[in-house]
Amino acid sequence: MTTIKRSALLLFAGLFGFATLHTATAQGGKDSGNHDVTIQVTKINDITVNGAPTIDIGQNIDTWVDGDDAGSYDVETNVNDTRIITVSASQTGSATIENYGLRLNTGNSQAPGDGSFPGNGSTFVLTDVGDTGFPNNGNVLVRDFQQVGEFGLSLDYQAKVNYEFNPGNDAGVEVTYTLTSSGS
Repeated sequence: MTTIKRSALLLFAGLFGFATLHTATAQGGKDSGNHDVTIQVTKINDITVNGAPTIDIGQNIDTWVDGDDAGSYDVETNVNDTRIITVSASQTGSATIENYGLRLNTGNSQAPGDGSFPGNGSTFVLTDVGDTGFPNNGNVLVRDFQQVGEFGLSLDYQAKVNYEFNPGNDAGVEVTYTLTSSGS
């Protein structure tokens, strides 16, 4: 009788082991699994202008006078083609435009990334005494940079007035910076 019990026990253990092995095989028998993860990035192409620069001419007529260096800009772009920054200006004050000049002193500024200032020497003239408008509107201020995140880049303005400039009228100028592709 003991032999029958042992045989039954052995048969039961064998069937149990086969059932366990069969279940593991039915589940695919894999010891690893995988799936794809997608990382999505949104296009960034931003320029922000900060500050409200003031230039106090005092009694310095017909001389370029430095501003208070209160202007700066931030540039962020992850676009992989060459970028440029163009600049344009428009009058907002009541002064006669022919009696004042405004320019950027790019010699004291840093261009974003590997960019450069293609301007006339170390200045970018928005308007000069005697001009009836803003002759350099839409011209390139900074060229040839890609994929940067730079903040607090300085905008150093200089102004000049002639003797006909009325000291009771402020010369207000709105300066606009545009970040685009060099091909557009």
